[in-house]
Amino acid sequence: DVADILHGLARERDMEIPTVDVDCSNVCFKVGKSVQCLAGFLMRWAQAGLRVVPICDGKVRPISKQATNKRRADRDKNRIKASILRKDLRELRRRVYCDVNDSQEIMKEIATKEKQCKSAETASSNVISADLEEKLVAELIQSSATSVSQSILDPNLISLHQQSR
Repeated sequence: DVADILHGLARERDMEIPTVDVDCSNVCFKVGKSVQCLAGFLMRWAQAGLRVVPICDGKVRPISKQATNKRRADRDKNRIKASILRKDLRELRRRVYCDVNDSQEIMKEIATKEKQCKSAETASSNVISADLEEKLVAELIQSSATSVSQSILDPNLISLHQQSR
């Protein structure tokens, strides 16, 4: 278990509580884009007795971060693809009633295109909100799971730990 390993490392280094820095952008792509999913993930780690420090990307990213530009282009491509697939689906649904001899094949094609369309629609809306940091802070404070450390100058860092209730 990762928490056990981190607790062992903390003891070796005379740390009271093991601390883990978490890249919120990466976590969002794994657990979901909603702030509630992200906060829930962070709180589960904190419940294991870890101090979790969420790291959020800054407001402005350097141009060298090409992955961001590529993801934006991919979202636009998927939005266009979904639009084309929806048009094709409308045509196929019209044809299924007119072409009785091929209706089974048309129904299979409709099912395939519906899956492709759903996938493209999901990929086209797969974006992290620009105000993730503010929403995350509000969600964590509202869930009574945080203590914002006054000693940390960077407002993007929040010390999250399980509080006794």
